[in-house]
Amino acid sequence: MRRKVVVFGTGKRADEFWYDRVPVHYFVDNDQRKWGTTHRGIPVHPPQVLLNENKDEILVVIASMYAAEIAEQLESYGLQEGVHYYRNAGPALGALIPEEFDKILAFKDIHKGKRAFVIGNGPSLRIRDLDRLKDEITFASNNIFVAFPETDWRPTYYTMTDREAARNNRDKVANLLSTKLLPNFLYPYIGQNPNCFWVPATPVDVKEIRFSTNIREQIISGMTVTYYNLQLAYYMGVSEIYLLGIDFDYGPVPKFDPNVPDIYYAHKPEYKVYFHPDYHQEGENCIRPNMDAQYKCYQKAFHVMNQQGVRIWNASRSTKLDVFPRIDFDDLFN
Repeated sequence: MRRKVVVFGTGKRADEFWYDRVPVHYFVDNDQRKWGTTHRGIPVHPPQVLLNENKDEILVVIASMYAAEIAEQLESYGLQEGVHYYRNAGPALGALIPEEFDKILAFKDIHKGKRAFVIGNGPSLRIRDLDRLKDEITFASNNIFVAFPETDWRPTYYTMTDREAARNNRDKVANLLSTKLLPNFLYPYIGQNPNCFWVPATPVDVKEIRFSTNIREQIISGMTVTYYNLQLAYYMGVSEIYLLGIDFDYGPVPKFDPNVPDIYYAHKPEYKVYFHPDYHQEGENCIRPNMDAQYKCYQKAFHVMNQQGVRIWNASRSTKLDVFPRIDFDDLFN
């Protein structure tokens, strides 16, 4: 029996649910002003209506930045996480439409014992270095396609975790021939397109950073797409990973500030924080980098993967990231 799906929350995160694939019976929200209204044409009720439901016949999906607090609220209603509710849409969708997310199982240990390159888009990345990677397993992301007119290289795997980048580049992503491995929350921006596999994502919690060793269950997403790519590489069985273009230096770009409500900044050409002058257009919205959280993610990746015998080196030609041992990129081809 398919259970009634209830979405808890009506903000931006609620708009990233897969409404065209999973029918939602109603929304609940703690904001009393929304009770009795509709969201996306679907009724919004007070959360207390859940007390009148047979808990084994509903599945609540939390779609809010206050997931921890809402989880406590649902527990007080007698609902159990992973059984009656999920803290975010990724694992919930994985349970509701497993046929879509089971496709990722094909990548388990597909590159067992091989080496791979995880490519960042920092200013130290060189087009001629990409040319040398034509026969390598590579993970690249976001606006890497601005390099394509200047090189025959194409990434083995293309990824993206940035909502603004997805919104701005829907058509370009759809036209990519590389295998695309994208988190579920980009579906409303990207939609179904060729060579695309969806991964159930869970937002990173900076208070307790986790590294997923089984991306079919969930992949931890946020702070930096490189962290996402490292989890993909681990799942695929890669035993040696080389970082390239991970400068970990955003120069004059406005950094993350918890006291500033706007997480975006407007790009200016003089920032020169990426490898290509056409990477962003002037005024384009970009996410403020939270470098402290990024650093902790890199530390977590190094710790987990090192324990599992996966070695990571930083082969970037210029970098301020000191988590991983350094190696000369040119030496890898001698």
